Amino acid sequence: MPTYRLPTEEQIQARFAALGITASTKPAPTVSSVSPSSGNIAGGTSVVITGTGFTGATKVTIGGNNVASFTVNSSTQITAITSSGNSTGVIAVTTLGGTVNSATNFIAAVEPPRITLTSSSFTIDSATAATTANTYSINSIGGSIVSYSLTGTLPAGMSFSSSTGLLSGTPTEVIPATTYTVTAISGAGTGSATFTLTTS
Repeated sequence: MPTYRLPTEEQIQARFAALGITASTKPAPTVSSVSPSSGNIAGGTSVVITGTGFTGATKVTIGGNNVASFTVNSSTQITAITSSGNSTGVIAVTTLGGTVNSATNFIAAVEPPRITLTSSSFTIDSATAATTANTYSINSIGGSIVSYSLTGTLPAGMSFSSSTGLLSGTPTEVIPATTYTVTAISGAGTGSATFTLTTS
């Protein structure tokens, strides 16, 4: 009885290459879950894609457009960062084994603002004017901020800007440590952060 030997993957690839055909024996990838399932339309959302066959992934798209970047963490997980060009649509992962789409759409939408303050606790004396150097500045992501509000009564001599969310003025009143809340307001909702102010 004759003995037959199956060609190796390298031999198959070489034979197809000689014919100008690209072939792959790698299994097609699969996507089982995506988290989160929505993000800011402006981009910058970190999305974890779980599935199989991700090793050597060459492309990740959302809504047909490339993500800003992606990292293949393992054969079963990819972390992608959305771009401003990503609209609502399926997440597609491409490897040498083919392209697979997520079962559901990733939702790209305008999100409420999320803000953080560069400092959350500070003291100002009566000889010093409030600036971003001795109080805080604001970092924000999400929807465009229309205005700001402040919960709490500032000491005499100090004021709060509803357009920038920042403090100004020189305190003329001594107060113990007091907590205030800064709220950023946009058409999609609000986001808040707190700080503690002491004057001396």
